[in-house]
Amino acid sequence: MGNYAPSIAPLADLLAIAQGQYHQLVFATVEADSTAYWRSVAVALDGHYLNLNLALSQRLLDIPQRQWPHKVMELIDAVVLSTDLRVTVLHCIEVLFDPQLRLDPLKSLQQIARRHNLLVVWPGTYDGRYLAYAEPWHPEYCRYPAKDLIVFPSA
Repeated sequence: MGNYAPSIAPLADLLAIAQGQYHQLVFATVEADSTAYWRSVAVALDGHYLNLNLALSQRLLDIPQRQWPHKVMELIDAVVLSTDLRVTVLHCIEVLFDPQLRLDPLKSLQQIARRHNLLVVWPGTYDGRYLAYAEPWHPEYCRYPAKDLIVFPSA
């Protein structure tokens, strides 16, 4: 952990605000990529840490690739909703951007966050107006207006 690590209190405050919203969703754009760090954040929030890339990839191995777009949301739901802890810290979410899955990452996260409080570690950028992932020329590129989103920005 470096001096870029957020205090838990502001994250907890934003998660409390999100609990009253239709989508119980907070994005963290902090540049702390350490699994150990985000696990400690989950513990401090009485939550569950989930490496989505690992959990989802393991489950997709048992499904024929042509069925992935049809099964992926069901699998994500099962993984995220498998805990009764009050919040899940979703880390390593890059799998959501894989074109083979045919997902809209933001809409997918919002769908899950209707039933569960999520703190999503956003692997892209936040400029105060937009959340973005990848470069515009890249097939995984996406950019979302952050107007109605709760975002904990990096310092």
